[in-house]
Amino acid sequence: MADTENFVLTGDHRDIPMALGLICIAWNSCELGLRQMLRSLVCAGEYRSWKAAEILIVEMNSVGIAQALDCMAEEFADEQSDLRDAIKFAVNYLTRARQYRNYYVHGIRGVTGLGFSLTDEDIENDTPVWELMKEGPFGHVYHKSAKHKSRFTNDFINSDALTSFSNSLANFNDYIRALEISVNHYFRGEPYPETAPVPSAPSLLSPLVKPENKHPKLRSAPAFRLYNPIRDDDDVEAD
Repeated sequence: MADTENFVLTGDHRDIPMALGLICIAWNSCELGLRQMLRSLVCAGEYRSWKAAEILIVEMNSVGIAQALDCMAEEFADEQSDLRDAIKFAVNYLTRARQYRNYYVHGIRGVTGLGFSLTDEDIENDTPVWELMKEGPFGHVYHKSAKHKSRFTNDFINSDALTSFSNSLANFNDYIRALEISVNHYFRGEPYPETAPVPSAPSLLSPLVKPENKHPKLRSAPAFRLYNPIRDDDDVEAD
């Protein structure tokens, strides 16, 4: 199959799938680093227990890793509050980063040369789509939700947003690796504030805000309202 036959690799849009690939690589590296740090905490410096600990850890997903790290951090004494706070920051960062990662990796359905931002006000005012159009390329997120109410997300992500998130994950990965060294030095009884000081925390990601809209065709009437062709048509004309 030639490149031009693949809808995600058309023309000059290759920076979108490239950025998504970098996000996947950076995310996997962060997960690996957090698993290794959790292993160090579980073993508390007893390296002969690593193999047994890994059997329990390797199949954990990012949610389980975050919960375990959060609990482990509470076991540090007040004298090591710097380690406790640093691990809890890593958990908080991972929780926010996971929202972005899932939104981008699981949400982007294709790549498009044009995109638009749609709000409930635009729907209410019947704003023409062509007035909202912007030139891409964009990663197109289209998602429907049935949680509590029927809503949909129609979002267009540019390569700058994807690259920025990928860089944030790379910085977070550096933080994780340095923090694991601090933890290992502590369990070895070394003066970690001098030999492996707790790293400076990277800037915390802002909470992800997903653009969600009410479906224009589902706002006017409940889906299970019984339809009387004569009566309901008269009501529509009266409105």
